[in-house]
Amino acid sequence: MNLDVKHRPRTFDDIVGQTIPVAELRKMSINPDGFPKALLFSGMTGTGKTSLCYIVASLLNCKKPTEINDETGIIAKNACGLCESCKDVIAERWHRDILFYDGSKIEKQDFERIERATSVVTMYDQNCVVIIEEIQEFALSRNYGKLLKIVEHPQEKVYFIFTTMALDKVPVALQKRCTHYKMKPVEPSEISDYLSRIVKMEKLSEKFTNDVLMFIAKHSDGDVRNAVKDLTR
Repeated sequence: MNLDVKHRPRTFDDIVGQTIPVAELRKMSINPDGFPKALLFSGMTGTGKTSLCYIVASLLNCKKPTEINDETGIIAKNACGLCESCKDVIAERWHRDILFYDGSKIEKQDFERIERATSVVTMYDQNCVVIIEEIQEFALSRNYGKLLKIVEHPQEKVYFIFTTMALDKVPVALQKRCTHYKMKPVEPSEISDYLSRIVKMEKLSEKFTNDVLMFIAKHSDGDVRNAVKDLTR
């Protein structure tokens, strides 16, 4: 398994360099039903957009979320990673409760599936989570107007999560209906620290010195995923 897949973030605390989005989402996680009905993550590649989609989707349907406590009480929850719903997200097994699409590849039958899944209460008391990456691509579709109406008036247990690397191409009407988080390029020091944790877990510390890890981090241009891939190139 590629290291970037093996070490994909599974909890909010695993996300590197996105302090504000993570802090706000952690607060929301205390009561997952309080998550916004539509989230939009924008930013360059490798900054955690897709990982956050998976993390939120997992938490919304997790059967046994784990609690993080301090002296004030529960400060966050994480998906357990062990229940069937969590395993489905980790393995990318998409079904009627969690749908995942590339915005440029949504065909007519795909959108009909989205309409069906979001128009009725889902089975087994699950939430319905629709993830669409690069939503600006779908905004060119004839079905975009229908999607906008669904997002504006979603069913009680329906959630949308969108990503984009081209925020300027996402229609303002859709942006206004979403809680939006801008993902920033990650600082080299943060990437280097993250890489250091990975090489220790993989027992590769002898191969990668701190100087080498910083070199990789600086040349990743803020892209954590590419930095991790560079460990195996």
